[in-house]
Amino acid sequence: RARQQALAPLREAMQRTTQLCQQLLSLPSGAAAGAVSQYAFTRFGDPHDPQSTSAQWALGYCPPNLLEVATQCGTATQAQLTELGLLAEGNLGPYTPFADRLIIPIRDAQGYTVSWAGRLVESPNTRPLSQQAKYINTKNTPLFTKRAVLFGLCAARGLAAKTRELYLVEGYADCMRLHALGAFNTVARMGTALTREQIGLLAPIAERVYIIPDTDAPGLKAARTSALALLEAGIVPTIPPRPTAPSRTPTPTSTPPRTSSTSASTTRPTSC
Repeated sequence: RARQQALAPLREAMQRTTQLCQQLLSLPSGAAAGAVSQYAFTRFGDPHDPQSTSAQWALGYCPPNLLEVATQCGTATQAQLTELGLLAEGNLGPYTPFADRLIIPIRDAQGYTVSWAGRLVESPNTRPLSQQAKYINTKNTPLFTKRAVLFGLCAARGLAAKTRELYLVEGYADCMRLHALGAFNTVARMGTALTREQIGLLAPIAERVYIIPDTDAPGLKAARTSALALLEAGIVPTIPPRPTAPSRTPTPTSTPPRTSSTSASTTRPTSC
């Protein structure tokens, strides 16, 4: 409890800064922000629509001058941004690695935003996509340990606790799209094979996990490794045929990727 109280100011700074980026996505200014906003609109729906994937997952845009904007708006101090992994020190001073990226907030099982993923979007301000990582994450911080978090768990745990089933996907976008399809019991790994800590999060709420891997060699290898780890923990792993990704964000009442009456719900979770 004492540790949680000590982390409270840092949690609040992360939450306020995430909300700031969400506002910047909704009201883009400049070519780079416009490109990110258009990408989010096309892939995840209108940020102004509370029922859209963009709004449900609090997607945002990070400006290159994050330090200046955040301090002016009073969302966080330079020290807090650095401790949260949102700022780094460069030859010319502090900068944000997330500049001009689509921000995908990562929440822990309790619903606190603890980290960011940043998705690169091509714009006049960015180097060629081939020269940069498509996704980046904040490094481990006092709020975030990568191996101990599952993306989407906060939103998935309610239905999973009822059905005792979960979908496990590779990436953030896959997870968000399956939630939009109605498969609210979907979580994503954090870019690594399933860890002991992550299995510890799954075990209390799931007896079966449907693994939907990327179809490349690393994705299939990670799926096999995850399946073995789940078996050792007493959880039944299944690797079903991969569903076809939708071409646009469907409504929350669209047909879920399984026909089982116990695996999907038409009521969107509201806890996160």
